[in-house]
Amino acid sequence: MPEGLAALRRGEAIIVVDDEDRENEGDFVIAAEKVTPDAVNFLSKHGRGLVCLAATRERLRALELHAMVADNTAALGTKFTVSIDAATGISTGISAPDRAHTVRIFIDPATRPRELLAGAQDCLRRHGVPDADVDVAWVPGSFEIPLAAKRLARTSRYGAVVCLGCLVQGDTPHFQLVASEVAKGIAQVSLESGVPVIFGIVAAETLEQAMERAGTKAGNRGFDAAATALEMIDLYAGLDEFA
Repeated sequence: MPEGLAALRRGEAIIVVDDEDRENEGDFVIAAEKVTPDAVNFLSKHGRGLVCLAATRERLRALELHAMVADNTAALGTKFTVSIDAATGISTGISAPDRAHTVRIFIDPATRPRELLAGAQDCLRRHGVPDADVDVAWVPGSFEIPLAAKRLARTSRYGAVVCLGCLVQGDTPHFQLVASEVAKGIAQVSLESGVPVIFGIVAAETLEQAMERAGTKAGNRGFDAAATALEMIDLYAGLDEFA
């Protein structure tokens, strides 16, 4: 046991053998804080199975991760949560660097779930807006936000549409292109529909900057965007008196 723990501290993988009355197999184990792209590649290549991340119940609750199924009928009762990927800083999520990045984000104590959305919802609640009057629509990525906002604005059901998302700069021009088109698209939807469509997209140079703008050191962009939406609704109500 001491030798195994020492190896984990060095960032090495060890093999833990299951009880022969259970699965009777060995698993590669490596400390999450030591995970690198090379380590993930090693696990995938030589383990030839799922790459899993063990977590405490407290950590899962903090990140609002729930069980993959409500009724676990697995023969051994193995408890899997829904699959996870880092919200930013990855491409497909499948590559070894992407998986290593997701692990680092998961174990970072500063990581919290849906901070922009939580900030917006907090603002609305503080101003007396019932949860039942707020609809949340998810899109595949930031580039699709203007189109979804346009569809929602056209329904005439909403006093305002708040667009939330996060873009983190990478090593290619992709960041600038997406950020520019999303900003223009959201503004265009607002002008064409006449519905206040609020820009709540965080565009940051680093993941750390993005997290700071999502409720850590630099306020919460989601909260600010929701507050702007409420101000625009009030402004529209005042302007209607002059119509």
